[in-house]
Amino acid sequence: MIYSNRPPHLPKDDSLYFITARTIGGTDFFKTDEAKQIFLDCLDRAREQLGFKITGWVVLNNHYHMLIKVIKAEHLSKIFYLLHSNSARLLNKLEDEIGRKVWWNYWEKLILDKEDFYSHLNYIHNNPIKHEYVDEFEKLHNYRWSSFGYYLKKNGWRGVSDMFANYPVIDFGKTVDG
Repeated sequence: MIYSNRPPHLPKDDSLYFITARTIGGTDFFKTDEAKQIFLDCLDRAREQLGFKITGWVVLNNHYHMLIKVIKAEHLSKIFYLLHSNSARLLNKLEDEIGRKVWWNYWEKLILDKEDFYSHLNYIHNNPIKHEYVDEFEKLHNYRWSSFGYYLKKNGWRGVSDMFANYPVIDFGKTVDG
């Protein structure tokens, strides 16, 4: 099966991408911790199979964002085919649904430089605030479905605060509903 994409994807080898995907109709299929964990387990299995690196991520009830580095551009569509088909299958099994479609599509943007990377990483980490899962920056570490905790542990509050100050959040999601 070929994974169909709109807009068309133009992958480049050995590159870093900002990825966004949302569920069909923006439905909150991933509102429970168990559903979010299914998604992360499927992401980890896809990473092991296809050898890409995840440098930032957030999972919300009806969409996710991540920064990934792929060595082989041809793996991009395979990554999301595996991730979306496996997470949908396991979520449907959990909820005793048969054949329900879960994912709408994914969009990728090639990351161009350090500024582009950190602006997107901050956008990812700010998403729980944007969508009101968390009400302030100081509480982001409480949202466990994000890589924010990793960066906080690695850089401390001063480091992540400086990262947000030096690379302000830009609303990249205005055109893709999320």
